[in-house]
Amino acid sequence: AVGEAREMNPNMHLVVARYVKPWTQQFRAPLSLVLNAGSVSDHRRANDWKELCTAKVFVSHSWGDSFEDFVKTLRWSVHAETTVWVCSFALWQHGDLATKLENLEQCPFAIALRQSKRVVAVCGQTADIFGRCWVALEATFAKRWNRTYDVVLPEDSNFHLWQSVHRRLQGLKLQECDASVPSDKVRILEYARKEFGSVDHINEHIKDAARLALRRAELMSAVTSGNLERMRAFSEHELMSWRSIR
Repeated sequence: AVGEAREMNPNMHLVVARYVKPWTQQFRAPLSLVLNAGSVSDHRRANDWKELCTAKVFVSHSWGDSFEDFVKTLRWSVHAETTVWVCSFALWQHGDLATKLENLEQCPFAIALRQSKRVVAVCGQTADIFGRCWVALEATFAKRWNRTYDVVLPEDSNFHLWQSVHRRLQGLKLQECDASVPSDKVRILEYARKEFGSVDHINEHIKDAARLALRRAELMSAVTSGNLERMRAFSEHELMSWRSIR
């Protein structure tokens, strides 16, 4: 073979291409359904299937972030027995998703998010998650449908990364966000103009949801690390009402 050897980037794109697609092609079903079916048959009573297959937490993330960080973050931020919805595992990756995205409020992402009680935005080491169109739309849905929206990091006490997240949110503009499929961005921008009158309005909608999440996350980081200096920046009400988001 002739060519340049390059180190693979172990992100969700690689995991889906190398593992999820080969494992699920023969079943014509998403990975989560295949695994849940096995769990129900081996370890659960028959009447537990609804609980097992109904997501309590919707996971918002970027496929470009480190998969190792993604797993690490979910392990500390979500209880091990909690059923979560992750698009790469909950959707059959051999299927044609384009036909299911014509009505964004009825697409699989929206249905799963509306069913969930909480949205967890998994932020990688670069905070690039807030430059993704789908993440922005999911934050909008969370605020619109009154779902708890939390931003979580691989290391919750990483204050410098929290500052990076804050900077990204300050400059967030849906018009400048990216999507792996260009037509998805077109649909999302059209949705913003139709439902909110302008893209600028949805930008503020997203920032409001993310600001609240960032405030909760910063408080959690300060309390769990015992940083009194940072804790003084919060009101007495915020401190008294603090609880683990997990």
